[in-house]
Amino acid sequence: MGPRPLPGVWSTALVLLAACSAAPAAEAPVGEHGSEGVGFAAEAYADQVARIDEAMMAPVRDGRIAGVSVSVVHNGEPVAMRGYGWADLELQTPTPADGIYEIGSVTKQFTTAALLQLQEEGLVDLDAEIGTYLPDFPTQGNRITVRELLDHTSGIRGYTEMPEAYPYFVRRVDPDSLLALVAAHPFDFPTGEHEIYNNSAFFLAGLILEEVSGMTYEEYVEERIFESLGMEDSHYCSETEIHPGKVNGYEVGPDGLQHKGFIVHNVPYAAGSLCSSAADMATWLTALHSGGVLSDDAYQQLITPGDLNDGTPIRYALGIAVTPILGHRAIHHGGGIPGFLTQTLYLP
Repeated sequence: MGPRPLPGVWSTALVLLAACSAAPAAEAPVGEHGSEGVGFAAEAYADQVARIDEAMMAPVRDGRIAGVSVSVVHNGEPVAMRGYGWADLELQTPTPADGIYEIGSVTKQFTTAALLQLQEEGLVDLDAEIGTYLPDFPTQGNRITVRELLDHTSGIRGYTEMPEAYPYFVRRVDPDSLLALVAAHPFDFPTGEHEIYNNSAFFLAGLILEEVSGMTYEEYVEERIFESLGMEDSHYCSETEIHPGKVNGYEVGPDGLQHKGFIVHNVPYAAGSLCSSAADMATWLTALHSGGVLSDDAYQQLITPGDLNDGTPIRYALGIAVTPILGHRAIHHGGGIPGFLTQTLYLP
């Protein structure tokens, strides 16, 4: 997979702790609000970095978030990798530039990239019906392809929209139990008629990945992606393991910020259970969009939105959104999980 040219790459990884959610310049000091732009900043972009610093510190000073890390890369060169606010409010630990966060639905682009890798190896066909790989899942008369799981047009009911699924998020359950819950619900619409964001579809996509690769989802992303790209701060999240550098998550309560609610990570799974740092996410975006992860054909599949049954174009490609932002074609995705918000953005 040879690298493709990068005419003007801006890849931005932001991780916000909220409820909704060249030679380096001198480091900003740690003040009463924690880190105030601690980390790397290229002198050539001093004005732009100053604007980033102010934009990131504003919600920290207002008490809307505890802390945030940001990474900006331009033409393959780092512009800024900085931390703001507190990684731990109780211990008053400043946020480092390389703090580790739960990235929520940004996980979906890793899931899709993995399946595209497996398709290149002849182990899965994105245009095959999901029954080829999950023969026991009832499609209720619909013909659903793997691709339609990845672009949110399957019509399967999302488990995050099922009140009866909420207990599953706080206790470790067998994946078959959640699969049975999803299978028991009627579809929201016939496959291909609409595009509605759907976490159940990516749960199924993760099961397909495991079926065809012979690896667990965790093993695949950690061995085939994180280790391959040198993403040492990235891993499958755990509610019990200790990971040095992991920041605390917070939510907004009636009296201000409070600890986030408990969640087990075998439920978000392939839809939202990865952890990473802003620096690692910059590494990922640079590799993903420059030929370091996928062949050109697979990459074009990743970033090319399809159509509904009636020919209406959609704006979600495969695990990633493609929409105009301020007049630019933007390839992006956000993530929200209790205690954390994430945004990744690539402008070709």
